Amino acid sequence: MVPSSFKLRRILVALDSAPQSSRSLESGAELAARLEAELFGLFVEDADLLRAAAVPLTRHVNLLTGVADVLDSVATEAQLARTAEAARARLEAVATKRRVRWSFTTVRGAMHAELETATGEADLLVIRGATALRDRDLSLRAQRAGAVLVIPPGTQLSHPVSVCIDDSPGAVDALQLGATLAAGGDADMEILISADDEGICGELEQGVRRELQGSSVKFSFRRISPAGVRGLVPLLRRRKQGCLVICSASLPADLDARALAADLQLPVLMIR
Repeated sequence: MVPSSFKLRRILVALDSAPQSSRSLESGAELAARLEAELFGLFVEDADLLRAAAVPLTRHVNLLTGVADVLDSVATEAQLARTAEAARARLEAVATKRRVRWSFTTVRGAMHAELETATGEADLLVIRGATALRDRDLSLRAQRAGAVLVIPPGTQLSHPVSVCIDDSPGAVDALQLGATLAAGGDADMEILISADDEGICGELEQGVRRELQGSSVKFSFRRISPAGVRGLVPLLRRRKQGCLVICSASLPADLDARALAADLQLPVLMIR
């Protein structure tokens, strides 16, 4: 296994008023605490909404009540400012509780474009929710960060931690990250050895033992076929809790972290 200096220093969470935004924040804060990283909150003021509010007689329909209200640009600006301040306050509270460094910024534009820009300033992006899981374009943009944590609705980061290991350069990074997440847990970390050749499997297992020598993390091995990454779905989904750490090189070309997390119904932390 190739030595690595991989380190996650800044974790980006996109914030809004939706409930899943708060849950993403909690997951990002937990990860930041474990990795001693900075938690970076981003609030995007919807430029399209503001442009629409500036057009006379534009109406907004409440989908719950069916009531239509006239959009007002001043009121819309004020509401966005209040929402941004509430998001900043939530970030500060969560970060303070976890004792992690934090920063917050508000930008105006389109969510996808601003998120892509912000990923250049972060090492890991947290995305959560049903909309994010369906949004392939968002997933592809997210994967331009060094790592992405995809959290399906109704799930959270938890033990046991499973780590997929093969002979790609990112395998050591995945192992180190998995060991950090598994530390202090009440379940062994499961190392999924992805190789067909018996000799390579043995070398990978020896490499894992070397990397984790002196660590308090307990672990076990399970061998899988490289073509069997999709076969992990029934295996891991039966657990109903836990998370998977994997490097992008271990995934088939037609499978990304978003799709894998949706299939598993478990959080997936993918590194490039």
